[in-house]
Amino acid sequence: MLGPVISVVIPAYRAEAVLPRAVASVLAGGLPEAALEILVESDDGTDYAAAAALSRAVTVGVSGAVATGVGPARNRALARATGDWVAFLDADDWLAPGFLAEALALAEGHGAAMARLEVRLGGVTV
Repeated sequence: MLGPVISVVIPAYRAEAVLPRAVASVLAGGLPEAALEILVESDDGTDYAAAAALSRAVTVGVSGAVATGVGPARNRALARATGDWVAFLDADDWLAPGFLAEALALAEGHGAAMARLEVRLGGVTV
């Protein structure tokens, strides 16, 4: 393996409190750290050093753009992505343990993979 297999794009806006959990969920996604590239893209000028300290796989892009929105922030991170596959995750969300390994197997077998979204409010799935 020469480079990352999956680039996970995470746009971040005022996400200091929630971003570490999102990054931790990527690291628990069932793939070795060397297979991951976690691209946090700051949309508020924050360097998100706490998230970057969680893993060598994390890089934080701070372009100077502020409040451009989730789409432009994702696009900036996507421009830096070097993985064979790309996954998107919002900073206030997280992946189920083993999710990335399962998604990768599907993507490699079928050319793409999608996942069901589960929304929980107050511990209740809605």
